Amino acid sequence: RIKELLGYGLSVRKIATLLGQTSHIALNTYINKRGLQPTPKV
Repeated sequence: RIKELLGYGLSVRKIATLLGQTSHIALNTYINKRGLQPTPKV
């Protein structure tokens, strides 16, 4: 789900809010550790 939202061009802060997380920093760490890269939606 996170990868999909990144593909839509949403910021990590916005994704964290949508997923009910309080810290976008924790989500950013999660993304970086797993090497999740956005897949652009066309």
